[in-house]
Amino acid sequence: MRIKGQEYKITFFRDSRGFAGLTKTDEKEILIELNPDDKETQKTIIHELLHAYFYECGLIGYCRDETLVGFLENIYPDLTKSAMEIFEEAKGGEICE
Repeated sequence: MRIKGQEYKITFFRDSRGFAGLTKTDEKEILIELNPDDKETQKTIIHELLHAYFYECGLIGYCRDETLVGFLENIYPDLTKSAMEIFEEAKGGEICE
């Protein structure tokens, strides 16, 4: 998978390693635990991708900020839903001059 032009290896695992996901920015690898709950796996994927995107955009401090990354991970579903609702409204909405 390419993230901002950098090739990252995505590795999935099922055995508990003490973490649900891990982004190794220097090695360009993301490890993801396959959780029986697909929603948890999806959250982990989003979380780890956020780490990688922050890093590849040069925002190293944010890359390591678990509070910020966790916040964005948690709002992602609502954010994308809201964005799609606004987009749909824009397509059929009235334009003010």
